[in-house]
Order: sequence, then C-alpha cells, then structure tokens
Amino acid sequence: MIAKKNLKQKPPLKQEIRKSPNFGSIYANWIQAQFSANELSLLIGEAFPTDGILEVEQKARIVIAPIQAKVLTAILAKVVMTYEKQNGKINIPEPTLLQLAKQIPEIRELIGLKTEGD
Repeated sequence: MIAKKNLKQKPPLKQEIRKSPNFGSIYANWIQAQFSANELSLLIGEAFPTDGILEVEQKARIVIAPIQAKVLTAILAKVVMTYEKQNGKINIPEPTLLQLAKQIPEIRELIGLKTEGD
C-alpha cells in the first residue's frame, strides 16, 4: 500500500490586478487555434469579404498553457450560457457549423449538427 502524504492546501493568493500601459481592446470576428506540446495559441483577427474573397487581418496571437485553455473553456461556456439566458440562443450560421463539423468531427454531437447519413 502506498502511504498518502499529508497534503495541506495552501490558501489562495491575494490578487492584485492592474492594467498594463500597453493594455488595449481588439475586435475579432475570426479565430484560429493552434497548439504545441507546451502551449496553445489563439490567432485572432478581423475578417471581411472583398470581391468574393474573405480577407483576414490578423490582430494578435494569445499564447496560454494547456491548463489555462481548460479554464478558459469553462469560463467561456459559463459566459455564453449566461448571455443566452439574457439575450436568447446564439444561432451559428449553417456554413460555419458545417465547416466546424468538417474540421472537428467530435463537435457534431456537442452542437447538435446532423449531416448526410444521420
């Protein structure tokens, strides 16, 4: 039998939050995610159609640790649920849903997407 160590939880650290002198807001309607063994990154930008082409201007790259990505997932899920309770369901356009389902087959059940063969 393996002896359990007496692990005491440390009290949470007091937070001091301040804005950087470089703090700014960025509007984004386009996002891509990438990952490596030690980090996940989100490329955000603004997409706009021009002459039949979707032009994307990348604005920033956010790099986070995998554990923070899980925390971010939970935070965003809570924010979206609260938003929808107050404002109604967010409807994702069908072309976007189909593109998501193609890129991430596992997401089909999560978003309730039925495609050919279902």
